[in-house]
Amino acid sequence: MLEKKILKLKGNQNVSYIDEGNVSSPVVLLVHGFPESSLIWKEIVPKIVSLGYRAIAPDLPGFGHSDQFNIPSTWENYRQFVSNFLEKLKVDHVHLFCHDWGAIISLFWAGEHPEKILSLFVTDTIFAPDAEWHELAKFFRTPQIGEMTVEKLFSTRESFERLMKSGFPTITDELLDEFYSTFLTPEGRNIPLELYRSGDFKKIEKGKLLQIQKPATIVWGENDIACPLNFAHQIRDNEIPQATIHTIPNVGHFVPYEAAEEVNKVVELHFVKVQSKVKGGVSEWKM
Repeated sequence: MLEKKILKLKGNQNVSYIDEGNVSSPVVLLVHGFPESSLIWKEIVPKIVSLGYRAIAPDLPGFGHSDQFNIPSTWENYRQFVSNFLEKLKVDHVHLFCHDWGAIISLFWAGEHPEKILSLFVTDTIFAPDAEWHELAKFFRTPQIGEMTVEKLFSTRESFERLMKSGFPTITDELLDEFYSTFLTPEGRNIPLELYRSGDFKKIEKGKLLQIQKPATIVWGENDIACPLNFAHQIRDNEIPQATIHTIPNVGHFVPYEAAEEVNKVVELHFVKVQSKVKGGVSEWKM
């Protein structure tokens, strides 16, 4: 059973996070997406710890058990949160695991802080300056329509459950309750509007991640509708050509939980690559 800790950031903001493994071990930072929490990594964290790493997975502000920002919930502020969170924990270098919006946020952050990245593990996201938003995102981004969409989808747990089960049929009540906690207040229901309306793919500098010449893995759900499989190839070709792509069959968008057993096999392969580079040096590391 994973227990969450509480960290206080500036402004007395409580941040809830999972922190498992030896404190002296290399850190794996796991960043969740929308509308999720750190529990999306629930089945992945024990595997990471078993391989000799320290797994840290925050609830992003406003999600899970973390306090909401007292400033707008924009992707810029979430990127700054990553820096503030790691600084508070005195963590200088991370193996970055990221999913969905957590990847949009943290991959941009990684491009700004390449010296902090030890490896990359990317799942089901969008990351390109010419990317297209999926239909629900377009609704959120449109004035008035976005507000009506939020009211329709998030006003009750029942409506939220219908939404989630349409793309994540195996979601548990535990996850549903935790994920829905974001939307219990009007302020929380405003988060998707602020987040999606602040997102601007044109600000992504194509090829920015090429400077991170570290082991990389991309894992994707074959049936992901929100982020189709071609996005995985786009990220590899444009940003991390050293990455291996692993497609999980018969799975949709929420891969870290839906296909935890398969993902954990890839996690193990990922850290074999990491150790190969550490032992053999850059020139001897092979994908």
